[in-house]
Amino acid sequence: MTLPWITGWSPAPHLSNRLVREPTPLSDYEPAQTRQTTPIGDRLEGEPDSRSVSQDLSVLPHPVGRRSSGRGVVYLAVACALGMLVLGCWSSYHAEQRGDQYQLINLGQTVWNGGRMYVDCWENKPPGIAWLSALGIAVGGGHTVGAWVMPGLVLAMSLVVTGWAVGKSLGRTAACVTVVIASTVLTLRHYDGVSVNPDSYSAAFELAGLSLWIVAIGAGRARRVFGLGVAAGLCWAMAACVKQTGVFAPFSVGLVSVVVIAVWRERRIRWAGVLASSTFGFALGVGLVAWVLQMRGTLEPAWMAIVTFNFNQMSSDSLASLVRCLPRVQSKLEAVQLPIVLGLIGLIATLADRNARRVSRPVVWGLALLLVLQIGGAVLGPSRSMRYWQGTFPSILWLAALGTYRIEMAFGQLQRESRVTLSVLCVTLLVLLGGPLAEQQLHGLARSFGNYDKQVTQADRLAAMGTQLQDVVPEGEAIYVWAYDTGVYLFAERSSACRFTYPRSDEQMSEILTTLEAGTPFAILIPKRGPTEFDAWCDETCIARRATSMAQYKESEPIDRYRVWVRNTKLLP
Repeated sequence: MTLPWITGWSPAPHLSNRLVREPTPLSDYEPAQTRQTTPIGDRLEGEPDSRSVSQDLSVLPHPVGRRSSGRGVVYLAVACALGMLVLGCWSSYHAEQRGDQYQLINLGQTVWNGGRMYVDCWENKPPGIAWLSALGIAVGGGHTVGAWVMPGLVLAMSLVVTGWAVGKSLGRTAACVTVVIASTVLTLRHYDGVSVNPDSYSAAFELAGLSLWIVAIGAGRARRVFGLGVAAGLCWAMAACVKQTGVFAPFSVGLVSVVVIAVWRERRIRWAGVLASSTFGFALGVGLVAWVLQMRGTLEPAWMAIVTFNFNQMSSDSLASLVRCLPRVQSKLEAVQLPIVLGLIGLIATLADRNARRVSRPVVWGLALLLVLQIGGAVLGPSRSMRYWQGTFPSILWLAALGTYRIEMAFGQLQRESRVTLSVLCVTLLVLLGGPLAEQQLHGLARSFGNYDKQVTQADRLAAMGTQLQDVVPEGEAIYVWAYDTGVYLFAERSSACRFTYPRSDEQMSEILTTLEAGTPFAILIPKRGPTEFDAWCDETCIARRATSMAQYKESEPIDRYRVWVRNTKLLP
Protein backbone atom coordinates (compact mmCIF):
# COMPACT_ATOMS: atom_id res chain seq x y z
CA MET A 1 0.00 0.00 0.00
CA THR A 2 1.44 3.34 -1.00
CA LEU A 3 1.47 6.08 1.58
CA PRO A 4 1.84 9.57 0.06
CA TRP A 5 1.38 11.36 3.37
CA ILE A 6 3.91 14.11 2.89
CA THR A 7 1.99 15.65 0.02
CA GLY A 8 -1.33 16.14 1.75
CA TRP A 9 -2.96 15.82 -1.70
CA SER A 10 -6.74 15.76 -1.82
CA PRO A 11 -8.18 13.62 -4.68
CA ALA A 12 -10.41 15.14 -7.33
CA PRO A 13 -14.08 14.07 -7.23
CA HIS A 14 -14.17 12.85 -10.83
CA LEU A 15 -11.49 10.20 -10.32
CA SER A 16 -13.86 7.72 -8.73
CA ASN A 17 -17.51 7.55 -7.94
CA ARG A 18 -16.57 6.24 -4.52
CA LEU A 19 -14.90 9.50 -3.55
CA VAL A 20 -16.80 12.19 -1.72
CA ARG A 21 -18.03 15.19 -3.71
CA GLU A 22 -17.38 17.65 -0.93
CA PRO A 23 -13.95 18.13 0.65
CA THR A 24 -13.59 16.29 3.92
CA PRO A 25 -11.86 18.08 6.82
CA LEU A 26 -8.36 16.74 6.89
CA SER A 27 -8.31 16.49 10.65
CA ASP A 28 -11.22 14.05 10.41
CA TYR A 29 -10.24 12.28 7.20
CA GLU A 30 -9.43 8.61 7.68
CA PRO A 31 -10.45 6.36 4.79
CA ALA A 32 -11.90 2.98 5.55
CA GLN A 33 -9.25 1.17 3.55
CA THR A 34 -6.51 2.43 5.90
CA ARG A 35 -8.30 1.50 9.13
CA GLN A 36 -6.73 -1.35 11.00
CA THR A 37 -7.07 -2.59 14.51
CA THR A 38 -3.93 -1.71 16.40
CA PRO A 39 -3.16 -3.30 19.76
CA ILE A 40 -3.32 -0.79 22.57
CA GLY A 41 0.21 -1.72 23.59
CA ASP A 42 1.50 -0.66 20.17
CA ARG A 43 -0.39 2.63 20.14
CA LEU A 44 1.72 5.74 20.65
CA GLU A 45 0.98 7.66 23.81
CA GLY A 46 -1.22 10.64 23.08
CA GLU A 47 -2.79 9.16 19.93
CA PRO A 48 -6.61 8.78 19.58
CA ASP A 49 -7.95 6.38 22.19
CA SER A 50 -9.78 4.22 19.68
CA ARG A 51 -9.41 0.56 18.89
CA SER A 52 -9.81 1.34 15.21
CA VAL A 53 -6.53 3.20 14.70
CA SER A 54 -4.97 3.75 11.30
CA GLN A 55 -1.71 1.89 10.89
CA ASP A 56 -0.26 5.12 9.51
CA LEU A 57 -2.19 7.91 11.17
CA SER A 58 -0.72 10.77 9.17
CA VAL A 59 -1.34 9.17 5.77
CA LEU A 60 -3.48 10.49 2.97
CA PRO A 61 -4.07 7.60 0.55
CA HIS A 62 -3.65 7.59 -3.17
CA PRO A 63 -6.95 8.35 -4.92
CA VAL A 64 -9.07 5.29 -5.59
CA GLY A 65 -8.83 4.23 -9.19
CA ARG A 66 -5.49 5.91 -9.93
CA ARG A 67 -3.29 3.58 -11.94
CA SER A 68 0.26 3.14 -10.70
CA SER A 69 3.28 2.23 -12.77
CA GLY A 70 3.52 -1.41 -13.76
CA ARG A 71 6.31 -3.82 -12.96
CA GLY A 72 7.88 -3.21 -16.35
CA VAL A 73 8.53 0.42 -15.42
CA VAL A 74 10.05 -0.71 -12.10
CA TYR A 75 12.35 -3.18 -13.85
CA LEU A 76 13.39 -0.49 -16.33
CA ALA A 77 14.18 1.95 -13.51
CA VAL A 78 16.25 -0.68 -11.69
CA ALA A 79 18.16 -1.50 -14.89
CA CYS A 80 18.87 2.20 -15.51
CA ALA A 81 20.07 2.70 -11.93
CA LEU A 82 22.37 -0.33 -12.06
CA GLY A 83 23.73 0.80 -15.40
CA MET A 84 24.49 4.26 -14.03
CA LEU A 85 26.24 2.77 -11.00
CA VAL A 86 28.46 0.56 -13.17
CA LEU A 87 29.27 3.44 -15.53
CA GLY A 88 29.90 5.77 -12.59
CA CYS A 89 32.34 3.40 -10.89
CA TRP A 90 34.14 2.69 -14.18
CA SER A 91 34.35 6.38 -15.04
CA SER A 92 35.68 7.28 -11.60
CA TYR A 93 38.26 4.50 -11.62
CA HIS A 94 39.63 5.62 -14.98
CA ALA A 95 39.63 9.35 -14.20
CA GLU A 96 42.75 11.25 -15.28
CA GLN A 97 43.67 12.74 -11.89
CA ARG A 98 43.12 10.56 -8.83
CA GLY A 99 45.57 11.99 -6.31
CA ASP A 100 42.96 12.61 -3.61
CA GLN A 101 41.47 9.16 -4.10
CA TYR A 102 44.89 7.51 -3.71
CA GLN A 103 45.40 9.48 -0.50
CA LEU A 104 42.14 8.18 0.97
CA ILE A 105 42.77 4.61 -0.18
CA ASN A 106 46.23 4.83 1.36
CA LEU A 107 44.54 5.55 4.70
CA GLY A 108 42.47 2.40 4.28
CA GLN A 109 45.48 0.33 3.31
CA THR A 110 47.35 1.49 6.41
CA VAL A 111 44.38 0.55 8.62
CA TRP A 112 44.01 -2.76 6.76
CA ASN A 113 47.65 -3.54 7.54
CA GLY A 114 47.10 -2.93 11.25
CA GLY A 115 47.93 0.76 11.45
CA ARG A 116 45.96 3.35 13.40
CA MET A 117 44.19 6.34 11.95
CA TYR A 118 45.69 9.71 13.08
CA VAL A 119 48.77 7.91 14.49
CA ASP A 120 50.16 5.94 11.54
CA CYS A 121 48.23 7.87 8.88
CA TRP A 122 46.53 11.24 9.06
CA GLU A 123 43.71 13.28 7.54
CA ASN A 124 41.65 16.16 8.88
CA LYS A 125 38.49 14.11 8.35
CA PRO A 126 36.53 11.70 10.54
CA PRO A 127 37.81 8.12 10.60
CA GLY A 128 34.93 6.67 8.60
CA ILE A 129 36.64 7.32 5.27
CA ALA A 130 39.66 5.22 6.28
CA TRP A 131 37.49 2.45 7.68
CA LEU A 132 35.33 2.29 4.55
CA SER A 133 38.42 2.13 2.35
CA ALA A 134 39.78 -0.66 4.54
CA LEU A 135 36.43 -2.46 4.29
CA GLY A 136 36.58 -2.12 0.52
CA ILE A 137 40.06 -3.64 0.50
CA ALA A 138 38.73 -6.49 2.64
CA VAL A 139 35.83 -7.03 0.22
CA GLY A 140 38.35 -7.03 -2.63
CA GLY A 141 40.35 -9.80 -0.98
CA GLY A 142 43.19 -7.48 -0.01
CA HIS A 143 43.33 -5.71 -3.39
CA THR A 144 42.90 -1.94 -3.49
CA VAL A 145 40.39 -2.22 -6.34
CA GLY A 146 37.85 -3.12 -3.66
CA ALA A 147 38.15 0.43 -2.31
CA TRP A 148 36.96 1.72 -5.69
CA VAL A 149 33.95 -0.62 -5.67
CA MET A 150 32.86 0.19 -2.11
CA PRO A 151 31.34 3.63 -2.94
CA GLY A 152 29.16 1.99 -5.57
CA LEU A 153 27.95 -0.61 -3.07
CA VAL A 154 27.11 2.08 -0.49
CA LEU A 155 25.26 4.15 -3.09
CA ALA A 156 23.34 1.08 -4.25
CA MET A 157 22.22 0.50 -0.65
CA SER A 158 21.14 4.13 -0.40
CA LEU A 159 19.13 3.91 -3.63
CA VAL A 160 17.34 0.77 -2.43
CA VAL A 161 16.32 2.50 0.81
CA THR A 162 15.33 5.68 -1.03
CA GLY A 163 13.29 3.83 -3.66
CA TRP A 164 11.45 1.92 -0.95
CA ALA A 165 10.75 5.09 1.07
CA VAL A 166 9.58 7.15 -1.92
CA GLY A 167 7.40 4.29 -3.12
CA LYS A 168 5.84 3.95 0.30
CA SER A 169 5.32 7.70 0.69
CA LEU A 170 4.61 8.94 -2.82
CA GLY A 171 3.87 5.92 -4.98
CA ARG A 172 5.62 3.68 -7.46
CA THR A 173 5.90 6.22 -10.29
CA ALA A 174 7.64 8.82 -8.11
CA ALA A 175 9.94 6.11 -6.76
CA CYS A 176 11.03 5.01 -10.25
CA VAL A 177 11.68 8.56 -11.43
CA THR A 178 13.56 9.47 -8.25
CA VAL A 179 15.81 6.40 -8.35
CA VAL A 180 16.76 7.04 -11.97
CA ILE A 181 17.49 10.74 -11.33
CA ALA A 182 19.38 9.97 -8.12
CA SER A 183 21.57 7.33 -9.75
CA THR A 184 22.39 9.74 -12.59
CA VAL A 185 23.11 12.75 -10.38
CA LEU A 186 25.19 10.88 -7.81
CA THR A 187 27.42 9.30 -10.45
CA LEU A 188 28.30 12.47 -12.38
CA ARG A 189 32.05 12.76 -12.98
CA HIS A 190 31.36 16.49 -12.86
CA TYR A 191 31.16 15.98 -9.08
CA ASP A 192 33.78 13.19 -8.89
CA GLY A 193 31.19 10.51 -8.26
CA VAL A 194 31.10 7.61 -7.61
CA SER A 195 34.62 8.17 -6.31
CA VAL A 196 36.46 7.35 -3.12
CA ASN A 197 35.86 10.61 -1.31
CA PRO A 198 34.01 11.57 1.88
CA ASP A 199 31.42 13.65 0.02
CA SER A 200 30.22 10.70 -2.07
CA TYR A 201 29.88 8.45 0.98
CA SER A 202 28.28 11.15 3.12
CA ALA A 203 25.68 12.03 0.47
CA ALA A 204 24.67 8.36 0.16
CA PHE A 205 24.29 7.85 3.92
CA GLU A 206 22.47 11.16 4.33
CA LEU A 207 20.01 10.32 1.55
CA ALA A 208 19.23 6.99 3.21
CA GLY A 209 18.80 8.70 6.59
CA LEU A 210 16.34 11.26 5.20
CA SER A 211 14.33 8.49 3.56
CA LEU A 212 14.03 6.51 6.80
CA TRP A 213 13.16 9.65 8.78
CA ILE A 214 10.32 10.62 6.42
CA VAL A 215 8.81 7.14 6.59
CA ALA A 216 9.17 7.20 10.40
CA ILE A 217 7.10 10.41 10.60
CA GLY A 218 4.24 8.66 8.80
CA ALA A 219 4.49 5.34 10.66
CA GLY A 220 1.64 4.38 12.97
CA ARG A 221 3.00 1.75 15.34
CA ALA A 222 5.31 2.79 18.15
CA ARG A 223 7.78 0.01 17.44
CA ARG A 224 7.91 0.99 13.78
CA VAL A 225 8.48 4.66 14.63
CA PHE A 226 11.28 3.72 17.00
CA GLY A 227 13.00 1.30 14.62
CA LEU A 228 12.90 3.62 11.61
CA GLY A 229 13.99 6.60 13.74
CA VAL A 230 16.98 4.73 15.13
CA ALA A 231 17.93 3.54 11.63
CA ALA A 232 17.77 7.12 10.33
CA GLY A 233 19.95 8.33 13.20
CA LEU A 234 22.51 5.61 12.52
CA CYS A 235 22.67 6.61 8.84
CA TRP A 236 23.24 10.25 9.84
CA ALA A 237 25.94 9.12 12.28
CA MET A 238 27.70 7.26 9.46
CA ALA A 239 27.45 10.37 7.27
CA ALA A 240 28.92 12.55 10.03
CA CYS A 241 31.69 10.01 10.71
CA VAL A 242 32.77 10.29 7.09
CA LYS A 243 32.30 14.02 6.51
CA GLN A 244 31.84 16.70 9.17
CA THR A 245 28.97 18.33 7.29
CA GLY A 246 26.95 15.15 7.84
CA VAL A 247 25.70 16.75 11.08
CA PHE A 248 23.56 19.18 9.03
CA ALA A 249 20.77 16.62 8.51
CA PRO A 250 20.10 15.72 12.17
CA PHE A 251 20.46 19.39 13.10
CA SER A 252 17.93 20.54 10.48
CA VAL A 253 15.27 17.93 11.15
CA GLY A 254 15.87 18.24 14.88
CA LEU A 255 15.29 21.97 14.79
CA VAL A 256 12.08 21.59 12.79
CA SER A 257 10.92 18.81 15.12
CA VAL A 258 11.41 21.01 18.17
CA VAL A 259 9.30 23.75 16.57
CA VAL A 260 6.55 21.28 15.66
CA ILE A 261 6.53 19.83 19.17
CA ALA A 262 6.28 23.33 20.64
CA VAL A 263 3.39 24.61 18.51
CA TRP A 264 1.46 21.55 17.33
CA ARG A 265 -0.34 19.72 20.11
CA GLU A 266 -2.08 17.26 17.81
CA ARG A 267 1.17 15.63 16.64
CA ARG A 268 3.44 16.46 19.54
CA ILE A 269 3.88 12.88 20.74
CA ARG A 270 4.52 11.52 17.23
CA TRP A 271 7.24 14.05 16.40
CA ALA A 272 8.77 13.73 19.84
CA GLY A 273 8.99 9.96 19.37
CA VAL A 274 10.74 10.28 16.02
CA LEU A 275 13.05 12.99 17.35
CA ALA A 276 13.98 10.91 20.39
CA SER A 277 14.58 7.71 18.41
CA SER A 278 16.63 9.38 15.65
CA THR A 279 18.66 11.28 18.23
CA PHE A 280 19.28 8.02 20.07
CA GLY A 281 20.41 6.35 16.84
CA PHE A 282 22.72 9.24 15.99
CA ALA A 283 24.22 9.30 19.49
CA LEU A 284 24.60 5.52 19.42
CA GLY A 285 26.51 5.61 16.12
CA VAL A 286 28.78 8.49 17.12
CA GLY A 287 29.33 6.95 20.56
CA LEU A 288 30.33 3.64 19.02
CA VAL A 289 32.90 5.39 16.82
CA ALA A 290 34.25 7.30 19.82
CA TRP A 291 34.49 4.03 21.78
CA VAL A 292 36.47 2.36 18.99
CA LEU A 293 38.83 5.34 18.82
CA GLN A 294 39.26 5.23 22.60
CA MET A 295 40.02 1.51 22.53
CA ARG A 296 42.62 2.14 19.82
CA GLY A 297 44.11 5.00 21.81
CA THR A 298 43.40 7.54 19.08
CA LEU A 299 40.46 9.51 20.48
CA GLU A 300 42.55 12.55 21.42
CA PRO A 301 44.48 12.64 18.10
CA ALA A 302 41.15 12.28 16.29
CA TRP A 303 39.73 15.28 18.15
CA MET A 304 42.84 17.30 17.33
CA ALA A 305 42.54 16.45 13.63
CA ILE A 306 38.77 16.73 13.15
CA VAL A 307 37.95 19.67 15.42
CA THR A 308 41.06 21.58 16.49
CA PHE A 309 42.90 21.52 13.16
CA ASN A 310 39.84 22.44 11.09
CA PHE A 311 38.86 25.19 13.51
CA ASN A 312 42.36 26.68 13.33
CA GLN A 313 42.19 26.59 9.54
CA MET A 314 39.12 28.82 9.60
CA SER A 315 39.67 32.55 9.54
CA SER A 316 37.79 35.80 9.32
CA ASP A 317 37.96 35.45 5.56
CA SER A 318 35.48 32.54 5.68
CA LEU A 319 32.41 34.78 5.84
CA ALA A 320 33.78 37.03 3.13
CA SER A 321 34.46 33.92 1.04
CA LEU A 322 30.86 32.85 1.56
CA VAL A 323 29.55 36.16 0.24
CA ARG A 324 31.94 36.12 -2.73
CA CYS A 325 31.04 32.57 -3.72
CA LEU A 326 27.26 32.89 -3.51
CA PRO A 327 26.92 34.13 -7.13
CA ARG A 328 28.68 30.94 -8.24
CA VAL A 329 26.04 28.67 -6.74
CA GLN A 330 24.10 28.65 -10.00
CA SER A 331 27.11 27.49 -12.02
CA LYS A 332 27.90 24.76 -9.50
CA LEU A 333 24.36 23.36 -9.66
CA GLU A 334 23.68 23.93 -13.34
CA ALA A 335 24.18 20.26 -14.17
CA VAL A 336 21.40 19.24 -11.76
CA GLN A 337 18.82 21.84 -12.71
CA LEU A 338 16.25 19.13 -13.60
CA PRO A 339 15.89 17.82 -10.01
CA ILE A 340 16.14 21.41 -8.72
CA VAL A 341 13.15 22.53 -10.80
CA LEU A 342 11.21 19.43 -9.75
CA GLY A 343 12.13 20.26 -6.17
CA LEU A 344 10.82 23.80 -6.52
CA ILE A 345 7.55 22.43 -7.87
CA GLY A 346 7.23 20.11 -4.89
CA LEU A 347 8.18 22.81 -2.37
CA ILE A 348 5.90 25.55 -3.69
CA ALA A 349 2.93 23.29 -4.46
CA THR A 350 2.98 21.73 -1.01
CA LEU A 351 3.31 25.00 0.88
CA ALA A 352 0.62 26.64 -1.26
CA ASP A 353 -1.88 23.78 -0.97
CA ARG A 354 -4.54 24.71 1.58
CA ASN A 355 -5.80 21.14 1.65
CA ALA A 356 -2.39 19.75 2.55
CA ARG A 357 -2.10 18.13 5.92
CA ARG A 358 -0.09 20.17 8.33
CA VAL A 359 2.19 17.15 8.81
CA SER A 360 3.57 17.61 5.29
CA ARG A 361 4.69 21.20 5.69
CA PRO A 362 7.18 20.72 8.56
CA VAL A 363 8.88 17.98 6.55
CA VAL A 364 9.18 20.27 3.53
CA TRP A 365 10.53 23.08 5.70
CA GLY A 366 13.06 20.64 7.16
CA LEU A 367 14.27 19.68 3.69
CA ALA A 368 14.48 23.35 2.65
CA LEU A 369 16.49 24.26 5.79
CA LEU A 370 18.82 21.33 5.18
CA LEU A 371 19.39 22.46 1.58
CA VAL A 372 20.31 25.98 2.73
CA LEU A 373 22.80 24.62 5.28
CA GLN A 374 24.32 22.25 2.72
CA ILE A 375 24.77 25.05 0.19
CA GLY A 376 26.49 27.12 2.87
CA GLY A 377 28.80 24.23 3.71
CA ALA A 378 29.68 23.70 0.05
CA VAL A 379 30.44 27.39 -0.45
CA LEU A 380 32.59 27.64 2.69
CA GLY A 381 34.67 24.67 1.60
CA PRO A 382 37.15 24.80 -1.25
CA SER A 383 34.39 25.56 -3.73
CA ARG A 384 36.73 25.08 -6.67
CA SER A 385 36.26 21.36 -5.97
CA MET A 386 32.92 20.30 -7.42
CA ARG A 387 32.60 17.28 -5.16
CA TYR A 388 31.75 19.51 -2.18
CA TRP A 389 28.35 20.08 -3.80
CA GLN A 390 27.34 16.45 -3.49
CA GLY A 391 26.14 17.30 0.01
CA THR A 392 23.24 19.28 -1.48
CA PHE A 393 21.87 16.31 -3.41
CA PRO A 394 19.91 14.41 -0.68
CA SER A 395 17.49 17.26 0.07
CA ILE A 396 17.24 18.21 -3.63
CA LEU A 397 16.36 14.63 -4.58
CA TRP A 398 13.63 14.29 -1.96
CA LEU A 399 12.08 17.60 -2.96
CA ALA A 400 12.30 16.42 -6.59
CA ALA A 401 10.43 13.24 -5.60
CA LEU A 402 7.70 15.40 -4.11
CA GLY A 403 7.57 17.50 -7.29
CA THR A 404 7.26 14.36 -9.42
CA TYR A 405 4.34 13.23 -7.30
CA ARG A 406 2.65 16.63 -7.63
CA ILE A 407 2.91 16.49 -11.42
CA GLU A 408 1.54 12.95 -11.42
CA MET A 409 -1.44 13.99 -9.31
CA ALA A 410 -2.12 17.01 -11.53
CA PHE A 411 -2.05 14.69 -14.54
CA GLY A 412 -4.62 12.41 -12.89
CA GLN A 413 -7.01 15.30 -12.27
CA LEU A 414 -7.07 16.56 -15.86
CA GLN A 415 -9.31 15.55 -18.73
CA ARG A 416 -7.80 13.72 -21.69
CA GLU A 417 -7.26 16.85 -23.80
CA SER A 418 -5.54 18.64 -20.96
CA ARG A 419 -3.37 15.60 -20.27
CA VAL A 420 -1.92 15.84 -23.78
CA THR A 421 -0.97 19.46 -23.13
CA LEU A 422 0.66 18.62 -19.80
CA SER A 423 2.50 15.67 -21.36
CA VAL A 424 3.97 17.82 -24.12
CA LEU A 425 5.00 20.45 -21.56
CA CYS A 426 6.68 17.87 -19.29
CA VAL A 427 8.58 16.23 -22.16
CA THR A 428 9.77 19.64 -23.36
CA LEU A 429 10.97 20.59 -19.89
CA LEU A 430 12.63 17.19 -19.49
CA VAL A 431 14.62 17.69 -22.69
CA LEU A 432 15.59 21.28 -21.88
CA LEU A 433 16.41 20.79 -18.21
CA GLY A 434 17.89 17.33 -18.61
CA GLY A 435 20.25 18.44 -21.37
CA PRO A 436 23.06 19.66 -19.05
CA LEU A 437 22.70 16.49 -16.96
CA ALA A 438 23.13 14.22 -19.98
CA GLU A 439 25.91 16.42 -21.37
CA GLN A 440 27.93 16.27 -18.16
CA GLN A 441 27.43 12.51 -17.89
CA LEU A 442 28.67 11.95 -21.44
CA HIS A 443 31.52 14.43 -20.93
CA GLY A 444 32.69 12.58 -17.84
CA LEU A 445 32.56 9.23 -19.60
CA ALA A 446 34.47 10.66 -22.57
CA ARG A 447 37.19 12.06 -20.30
CA SER A 448 37.58 8.75 -18.50
CA PHE A 449 37.59 6.76 -21.74
CA GLY A 450 40.18 9.14 -23.19
CA ASN A 451 42.40 8.55 -20.18
CA TYR A 452 41.76 4.79 -20.29
CA ASP A 453 42.76 4.76 -23.98
CA LYS A 454 46.13 6.42 -23.34
CA GLN A 455 49.23 4.40 -24.00
CA VAL A 456 50.52 5.13 -20.48
CA THR A 457 48.01 6.15 -17.83
CA GLN A 458 48.62 7.45 -14.34
CA ALA A 459 47.93 3.97 -12.96
CA ASP A 460 50.39 2.41 -15.46
CA ARG A 461 53.09 4.87 -14.42
CA LEU A 462 52.53 4.21 -10.73
CA ALA A 463 52.45 0.45 -11.26
CA ALA A 464 55.82 0.58 -13.02
CA MET A 465 57.24 2.75 -10.24
CA GLY A 466 55.88 0.36 -7.61
CA THR A 467 57.62 -2.61 -9.21
CA GLN A 468 60.94 -0.77 -9.31
CA LEU A 469 60.64 0.41 -5.72
CA GLN A 470 59.88 -3.10 -4.50
CA ASP A 471 63.26 -4.16 -5.91
CA VAL A 472 65.02 -1.29 -4.12
CA VAL A 473 63.19 -1.14 -0.79
CA PRO A 474 62.96 -4.35 1.29
CA GLU A 475 59.53 -5.49 2.41
CA GLY A 476 58.57 -4.00 5.74
CA GLU A 477 60.62 -0.83 5.23
CA ALA A 478 59.03 2.59 4.82
CA ILE A 479 59.58 5.26 2.18
CA TYR A 480 58.81 8.95 1.89
CA VAL A 481 57.77 10.89 -1.22
CA TRP A 482 58.54 14.63 -1.18
CA ALA A 483 55.38 15.34 -3.22
CA TYR A 484 51.66 14.77 -3.03
CA ASP A 485 51.77 11.50 -4.95
CA THR A 486 50.36 8.95 -2.52
CA GLY A 487 49.69 6.45 -5.27
CA VAL A 488 53.40 5.59 -5.03
CA TYR A 489 52.83 4.09 -1.58
CA LEU A 490 49.88 2.03 -2.81
CA PHE A 491 51.52 0.51 -5.87
CA ALA A 492 54.89 0.00 -4.15
CA GLU A 493 53.09 -1.61 -1.21
CA ARG A 494 55.36 0.33 1.12
CA SER A 495 54.07 2.51 3.95
CA SER A 496 54.82 6.19 4.47
CA ALA A 497 57.57 6.87 6.99
CA CYS A 498 55.55 9.77 8.41
CA ARG A 499 51.83 9.92 9.12
CA PHE A 500 51.68 13.17 7.11
CA THR A 501 52.06 12.34 3.43
CA TYR A 502 52.13 16.09 2.73
CA PRO A 503 52.16 19.14 5.06
CA ARG A 504 49.28 21.48 5.76
CA SER A 505 50.82 23.46 8.62
CA ASP A 506 54.21 24.44 9.99
CA GLU A 507 53.87 21.87 12.77
CA GLN A 508 53.25 19.08 10.27
CA MET A 509 56.24 20.18 8.20
CA SER A 510 58.40 20.08 11.34
CA GLU A 511 57.26 16.53 12.13
CA ILE A 512 58.07 15.40 8.58
CA LEU A 513 61.60 16.83 8.89
CA THR A 514 62.08 15.18 12.28
CA THR A 515 61.15 11.83 10.69
CA LEU A 516 63.70 12.34 7.92
CA GLU A 517 66.41 13.42 10.39
CA ALA A 518 65.85 10.22 12.36
CA GLY A 519 66.55 8.17 9.24
CA THR A 520 63.18 6.42 9.48
CA PRO A 521 62.48 6.04 5.74
CA PHE A 522 64.60 3.50 3.87
CA ALA A 523 64.27 5.60 0.71
CA ILE A 524 63.37 9.22 -0.01
CA LEU A 525 61.91 10.24 -3.37
CA ILE A 526 62.29 13.87 -4.47
CA PRO A 527 60.93 15.19 -7.80
CA LYS A 528 63.56 16.08 -10.37
CA ARG A 529 61.91 19.36 -11.22
CA GLY A 530 58.89 21.53 -10.55
CA PRO A 531 57.35 22.90 -7.34
CA THR A 532 55.50 20.61 -4.98
CA GLU A 533 52.92 21.02 -2.22
CA PHE A 534 55.84 21.10 0.23
CA ASP A 535 57.31 24.37 -1.06
CA ALA A 536 54.67 26.56 0.59
CA TRP A 537 55.70 25.26 4.02
CA CYS A 538 59.46 24.99 3.50
CA ASP A 539 61.45 28.09 4.42
CA GLU A 540 65.23 28.45 4.71
CA THR A 541 65.33 26.59 8.02
CA CYS A 542 63.34 23.75 6.47
CA ILE A 543 65.72 23.54 3.51
CA ALA A 544 68.71 23.37 5.87
CA ARG A 545 67.12 20.62 7.97
CA ARG A 546 66.29 18.58 4.90
CA ALA A 547 69.86 18.94 3.60
CA THR A 548 71.19 17.72 6.96
CA SER A 549 68.92 14.70 6.94
CA MET A 550 69.85 13.83 3.36
CA ALA A 551 73.46 13.42 4.44
CA GLN A 552 72.43 10.04 5.84
CA TYR A 553 71.40 8.83 2.39
CA LYS A 554 73.14 8.00 -0.85
CA GLU A 555 71.65 8.63 -4.26
CA SER A 556 70.43 5.62 -6.21
CA GLU A 557 69.10 5.16 -9.73
CA PRO A 558 66.22 7.54 -10.53
CA ILE A 559 62.73 6.11 -10.88
CA ASP A 560 60.32 7.79 -13.24
CA ARG A 561 60.33 11.54 -12.44
CA TYR A 562 61.92 11.09 -9.02
CA ARG A 563 65.47 11.12 -7.76
CA VAL A 564 65.87 8.36 -5.20
CA TRP A 565 68.05 8.43 -2.07
CA VAL A 566 68.56 5.18 -0.19
CA ARG A 567 69.56 4.94 3.44
CA ASN A 568 73.34 4.68 3.94
CA THR A 569 73.56 2.24 6.84
CA LYS A 570 77.26 3.02 7.37
CA LEU A 571 76.46 6.58 8.38
CA LEU A 572 73.72 5.65 10.86
CA PRO A 573 74.59 5.15 14.56
